[in-house]
Amino acid sequence: MDEQWSLAFDKAALLSTLRISSGWFTNSSAEVQKNKCYLANAATLPQGKLWGCEEDGLTRFGRTFKHPGALMAELQPHPCPAASEKNLRAHWRQLCAAIGERRAGGAGELRAARYIAARLADSGLEARIERFPCLTLVSGASEVAARDGNRWSRCSSQCLVGSASTPAGQPIEGEIAWLDFPEAAHRLRPGSLRGKIALLFGALPDEPDSHRRLLASAPAAVLCVDDRLPFSWHKGDALFPHWVSRFGSLPVLSVPYQAAWRWRARGLTRARVAAAARHARALSSNAVGTLPGTDPRLPGLLFCAHHDTQPGTIGADDNASGVVFLLEAARLLAGGPPLLRTIQFVSFGAEEQLSVGSARYVGRHRRQLGRVGLVINLDSVSSPLGHTSLFHSGHARLAPFFQRALRRGGCDVGIDDTVCPYADHFPFAALGVPAIWLYRWNVRGGHRWQHHGPKDSLTNVSAGQVAGLLDALLPPALRLANAPVWPFGKAVPAAVRARTRGLARTYFGMRL
Repeated sequence: MDEQWSLAFDKAALLSTLRISSGWFTNSSAEVQKNKCYLANAATLPQGKLWGCEEDGLTRFGRTFKHPGALMAELQPHPCPAASEKNLRAHWRQLCAAIGERRAGGAGELRAARYIAARLADSGLEARIERFPCLTLVSGASEVAARDGNRWSRCSSQCLVGSASTPAGQPIEGEIAWLDFPEAAHRLRPGSLRGKIALLFGALPDEPDSHRRLLASAPAAVLCVDDRLPFSWHKGDALFPHWVSRFGSLPVLSVPYQAAWRWRARGLTRARVAAAARHARALSSNAVGTLPGTDPRLPGLLFCAHHDTQPGTIGADDNASGVVFLLEAARLLAGGPPLLRTIQFVSFGAEEQLSVGSARYVGRHRRQLGRVGLVINLDSVSSPLGHTSLFHSGHARLAPFFQRALRRGGCDVGIDDTVCPYADHFPFAALGVPAIWLYRWNVRGGHRWQHHGPKDSLTNVSAGQVAGLLDALLPPALRLANAPVWPFGKAVPAAVRARTRGLARTYFGMRL
């Protein structure tokens, strides 16, 4: 039997018993019957090489086995204890209750980075903090009101990061120019809004041309109403740093949807705005932990999240949820047997200013990116009710591999093919590193009702949701961390690569 052996398994029984995350095993000639698969030794495979059969083709894993016992031992899954909801809640309390707001470049963000690095070190990882320059909003006092008969109807407001101030931070008054955006962008002409208060209902300009047209129209100030959030509170946000640096800015403030609705319904035509936005150059921080693999020649995995928030929010979902996932994943993986491939855990700073920390990390480690085989980004993953989307940039088999694996772990995800530049995986993808991003939304259209506002609190997150995602995602991650060859290639489709590179130049000014 040591010289000549073969075993037949029922496919379903093999998957159920061994919990293999993607497929079954067959011999080198791909001899597969409807419900059977075969394992063969040196009689049919040189030195008993193991092959894995995916649903859409054969993948060679490259390992050799002398006898069935060694093979069966190899097939047993690496032990991965269940995620601890108690640990997740403890991390959340520290980040959101003890520290609180974590705006880029602020004291809270640095405290968070230090806490994350310390917990990574506690798990036995090689931990460090990498600092980099950013713009911080030191203060942003604002006042917004609309003229309603003989009185001024005030509402809450917030200066956007990167916003200019009104002259000397004092109030200015002007006619309201109502703009349904972006469809009204074609109406903008040089000087056409001079002295007026532009009220944009919809998205801020997301193309350089419309941004420049808005600047050239010369409004005295811009009020933004996010049409995805029909609530009584304003949200925080930031202007794209590359565009502010290149084209300049205006006084730009966020106001609540319901306030703007009342003004429009009542036919109000004049507004008063004051913005005293004080910015400063500061330092943000990336917290990095490394779990070395036994074969440093093989590209590894990189789990990432971000720990900063918009001003005025504690960011329990966006994105303390990704950070608590990261810390618990590091603890679980570091507590198991040594892994073949290196795994890095990175919590980025200044993501809310368009992934500044991620872009800085990629720039600093550009020569080492060949050692990263896959980026797994976790951002806003804890909504009690919602839909989890899997964004991806990589081989055609990459997203289906994770979708199948997550479903087997009880986590249903939808694949989203959108090339999205608004998350930390994007700077990696721009340089050709395969990446996925898991994101949980709860309002139709891919949005979150608590987005960047005061309701992004500890009462609106679910530790059970994050624990379930952890328990579903770590088994396929372990499989990849221990596989000499992965069941998907590294090449990013040409069309995706071209679209990604174009957005990277437009939004980040990246030199590719």
